[in-house]
Amino acid sequence: MIDTANKQACACPLNGKECRDGIREDFAAGLKCRWWQHLYGKDPQSEKMIDQWDCAVAWLPITTIEASQMSRQTGASVDKVANEVATLKSHLAAVAGSIRVAGAGISQAIESGSLTVMLPSPGTEPQTNGHVEKELNEGEHLSEN
Repeated sequence: MIDTANKQACACPLNGKECRDGIREDFAAGLKCRWWQHLYGKDPQSEKMIDQWDCAVAWLPITTIEASQMSRQTGASVDKVANEVATLKSHLAAVAGSIRVAGAGISQAIESGSLTVMLPSPGTEPQTNGHVEKELNEGEHLSEN
C-alpha cells in the first residue's frame, strides 16, 4: 500500500510484504488484495471528504471512530425516547388515578342514593333522541337524500 502522507510503499500489515495499490509482491500477476478497499465519505475527525483506496487494516482507526460517534448518537436517541416514555407513563398513571377516583365517587353516589342510573329494561329498544336509523339491506347504500 502507499502511505499517502509520504507517498512511499508500505508493508502489508498482515504479512509484512511490500504492497503497492493493493498488489503485494507475493501475489500472482494481476491479483489485488481483498483488503484493498475504497472509502468514500466524511472523515469523522476533520469533516474533510475522503475518496481514497487503502488497506482495510489502515482504515480501522477511522471506521472505529465513526462507529463510536454513531454509537453515541444512538445512545442519545435512546435516552430521549426513554424520557418520552417515562413522561407518557406518568401521564397515563395520572389519568388512571383520575378514572379510579371518579369511579369510586360514582359508586359511592349510587350506593348512597344521590345518583340514579337508569338502564333500559331487557328487550326494550334504546332511545334514539328522535333520530331514526334505517336498516340497510345487503347491497343497499345510505344516501343523503
